[in-house]
Amino acid sequence: MSPSPRVPFLAAFSSIVSALALAGCLEASPAAPDVPEWKRPRAAAAELSDTSLAGQPVSVEDRFGDPFWSACYKDFRPTEGPSADLQRLALSCAAPRGLRATSPLHNATQKAEDRAERLVLRVRKGRCYRLFAVADAGIRDLDVSVLAPDGRLVAADVSKDPWSVVPPRGPWCPDEEGPFAVDVSVADGEGSYVVGLWGSPIE
Repeated sequence: MSPSPRVPFLAAFSSIVSALALAGCLEASPAAPDVPEWKRPRAAAAELSDTSLAGQPVSVEDRFGDPFWSACYKDFRPTEGPSADLQRLALSCAAPRGLRATSPLHNATQKAEDRAERLVLRVRKGRCYRLFAVADAGIRDLDVSVLAPDGRLVAADVSKDPWSVVPPRGPWCPDEEGPFAVDVSVADGEGSYVVGLWGSPIE
C-alpha cells in the first residue's frame, strides 16, 4: 500500500500559511488582554479625612452652572514647589467659594513605572469637596481619580498636566459616606507630589 499523502499535505499547507503571514495577508491573533501590573494601586498607605467645619454648604444646584470652577485654574502654572503651588491653586479654586482644607497635605514620590498610590478618602454626606494635587518639575503628567466603595469612578482629572483638580468642572458632593479611594498615578516622569482635600462647611 502506498504511503499516505497526509503528512506532505500538512507540511505544504503549513508552509503556505507561513508565507501568507509573512506577506501580511493574515492578521496575527490578538494577544490575551492583560492589566498592567505597574499601574495597579498599591495598598492604602495614608488617609485624607474630613473634619467638622461650621458655616453654610456650597449650593449643589450651582456646582456646574458657575463658570468659576473651571476658570479659576485656566492660567495656573506650577512655579514655587508642590506644597506652595497647591496652596495657591486651592486659594484660587476653593477658598473663594467657601471651601476649606479638611486634612493635612499628603506628600509622596512616584515614577511612571510604579503602581498608582491609593489613598483612603473619608467624606461626609451632604458636603461638597474638591481635591488638588501638584507635582514637582520631574513629573510631567499626574492623574487623580476618586472611586466609590463599590469601585465606581465618581470623579477624575486625567489631563496631561503635572497637577490635577478633581472634579475639574465643579465640586463633588457625595450621596454616601464612604470610605472612598483616591488613586494618584504618575503617567510620565518621576518625582514628588502633594495631595490635599478641601471641603464645604456644614450646618
